[in-house]
Amino acid sequence: MRFYRFFFLRTVVLFGALLSLSMDLLATNVTRDLDVGIVVKPMTLPSDATDIERSFRNSEAQLIAALLKESLEFSQQWGAVRVFEAASTLPHVLCLVSLEQSNGEQVYLRVRAKSVSGRSILDTVYRYETTAGDYVDVESDPYQAVFTQFAEALESEAHRASLNARRLQTISELRYALTLSDAFAGYLKQSEDLGEWGVVRIPAANDPMLARINRLRDYEILFVDAIDEQRVEQKNQLLDAYTLWRRSSREQLLWLRDRSQRLAQRQSDRGQSEFVRLNSAYATYRAYKLHQQELYELVVELESEGRATVVETDEAVYQLSGTLDAQSREWQRTLATIFALENPTQ
Repeated sequence: MRFYRFFFLRTVVLFGALLSLSMDLLATNVTRDLDVGIVVKPMTLPSDATDIERSFRNSEAQLIAALLKESLEFSQQWGAVRVFEAASTLPHVLCLVSLEQSNGEQVYLRVRAKSVSGRSILDTVYRYETTAGDYVDVESDPYQAVFTQFAEALESEAHRASLNARRLQTISELRYALTLSDAFAGYLKQSEDLGEWGVVRIPAANDPMLARINRLRDYEILFVDAIDEQRVEQKNQLLDAYTLWRRSSREQLLWLRDRSQRLAQRQSDRGQSEFVRLNSAYATYRAYKLHQQELYELVVELESEGRATVVETDEAVYQLSGTLDAQSREWQRTLATIFALENPTQ
C-alpha cells in the first residue's frame, strides 16, 4: 500500500511539474506571433524654442524609438518589431510612446499600447533617474533601465491579455482595407463603449480586391523596413554625441542643484576660494555647451543630407526624399493612387 501511495504521489508531482512546464512554454510562445509597432512622440517644447532645438528633439525621438525596438528584439519574445512615423493598423500591437522628460539625469516615457482590435494593453509612465555608473558602461545605453522596464511590462501584459495573433491579423488586414475602400465597411464592427473592433464576417479567400489591397499592404511594410534601415544608420551616427550630451547635461543639473542647496543653507562653498568656485562652474557649463553644439551640428548635418528611400514594387521603382515623416505620407499617397488606378469604380 505504501508503495502504491508513494508511486501515486510521485506521479502527481511529476504530472504537475510537466503541466507547469507546458504552461510556461505555451506562455513563452504567446507573443512570438505578434508584430509590434512603435511610435515615439518628441518632448513638447515651449513656443519660443529654436528650430535647432526642435530638430534635436525630433532626432532624439527617432533615437529612442530605435533603442526601444532593439530592446524588444533582444528579448526574442515578439514577431517583427517596427518603428512607424504615425499610428498604423499594420502591427498587431501598437505602442504610442510620448517622451515626457529627457535631460540626461531623468527620463520619463508615457507608453500607451493597444492591439489592432483596439484593446488597451498598457498605459503607464516609466521613470528612471540615471546614475554616474550608467555612463561608465559603454555597452549599455544610460537609459537602458527604462527601456527594459517597458519591454518586460509589455510582454507581461500581452501574456495577460491572451491575444490571438490570427484574429488580430484578420482585423489588421480589414482595417487597412477599410482605409482604401468603403467596400469593407461591413466586415468589421466597432463597439460604442470600448471602441474595440470585432470581425463580423470574413471576405472570400479569393476576393480579388482584398488580394490587391494586401499587395499594397506588403508594399507599405517594405517601405517601413527600408526606413528602419535609415533609422539604424542615423542612430549609429548620433548615439555617441547624444550620450555625451546627456552625461554633461546630467553633470550640469547636479552641479546647479548642489549649488542652490548650498546657497539656501548659507553654506556657499565655505573653505573654497571664489576662483575655485567659478572655475568649477565654468568647466561644467563649458563641457555641456560643447557637447550640445557638437550634437546640434550633427543633427543639422544629417538633416541637410539628401535622404532618399528606394522602394521596388512589381509595378515600378519609387524614390522618395525628404524627412522620414514626409516620405511616409508621400508613400501612403502613392499607394492610394495605385489602388485608385487599379479600382476605378471605387
